[in-house]
Amino acid sequence: MTTTNNAPPTDPAQKKIYFNAMTQVNVGRIEIEQGNYASALQAFQQARQIFRSLDRKTDENRCLVEIASVYSDWRKYDKAQDIYKDVIKAFQQSNQPEYEHVAVGNLGNIYKDQGKYEKAIECYTRAIEFYKKSNNKRNQAVFLGNMAVINQQLGELDDAIDLYEQAQQLYEDYGDIRGKAIVLGNKGTVYQLQKKLALALQACQQALDIFQQLGDKKNTGIFMGNCGEVLLQMQEDEKGQALLERAIAICDETFPMGSGVFRGTLGLMKAKQGNQEKALELFAYAERDVVDYPLEHAKFLCKKARMQLLIKTTEDAKTSLERAETIAVEIGVQPESDLAHRIISLRTQQFAQQAEPFIAKLLHTGDG
Repeated sequence: MTTTNNAPPTDPAQKKIYFNAMTQVNVGRIEIEQGNYASALQAFQQARQIFRSLDRKTDENRCLVEIASVYSDWRKYDKAQDIYKDVIKAFQQSNQPEYEHVAVGNLGNIYKDQGKYEKAIECYTRAIEFYKKSNNKRNQAVFLGNMAVINQQLGELDDAIDLYEQAQQLYEDYGDIRGKAIVLGNKGTVYQLQKKLALALQACQQALDIFQQLGDKKNTGIFMGNCGEVLLQMQEDEKGQALLERAIAICDETFPMGSGVFRGTLGLMKAKQGNQEKALELFAYAERDVVDYPLEHAKFLCKKARMQLLIKTTEDAKTSLERAETIAVEIGVQPESDLAHRIISLRTQQFAQQAEPFIAKLLHTGDG
């Protein structure tokens, strides 16, 4: 008989085997945090085999969720989707709705990363409704925050702020200071887009303070860089540059994509200051760190085009903009999104090109 009991086995021999499996799960989680996806996958697969040998179906399926998360972070979305769909059915059949809706929400994360926003919202809404009924405030907060990210990417900034504030209150009620910090920092990026720079700096600084207290090096680097970007917008170049340089040093070790984004920001600042050589050096080094992240890569290329315009390499800027447009169409961004606005601004204000052909491509992709 297959067991769905989550308690460890009572038999001493089985208990030892069980804890060996749990050790592999913890190893896998550490490896995925460090970006060692093949090692993480191996650890979770070993744990799953052990749980199967103990006839612990729930633990086996939870390992599948971990495996799917590896494929998702590894950008192997099709593989991750297939696993999530299978495990959702398995949890439904075993009448375990709590685990089922975690998997549903995680499937939404994949759709979000692919720019399939309608499917993502369907998953998040389904998960949020369940967690409201079960009064699971933390999971409500997680998926409300993820839905806010979609609103932010679509340019629906007031809606994003509303969802972030709902999520923040739930994290506070639950007592999850780390979740609260993530929401605060994300809310700061929305204020930044709204040009509410004092609010942006306050929110990002609050997030940074929390992550420093928690000893979370990765998020310390991310939100230190965000603070630096806001300071540059506030014309506080010296303070902004100092924070960006510190953030880059941290992200080089913990989150290379963040390093790429912040190097691009610093490179654009150098171009504005007339330091062409340093600007080109920073952008050349940065692109390798963002190329595997389509949305961030396209934003980076817009930034690169602006830098190239500043140093008077207009043809290079046109090429960068064309590459950004190609990525935007491929990932199916919406015309209302922040990325689309960046591209349209470059087309119309810098190159005197009409926005309509680009918008038509986006709409055609969305219809397809």
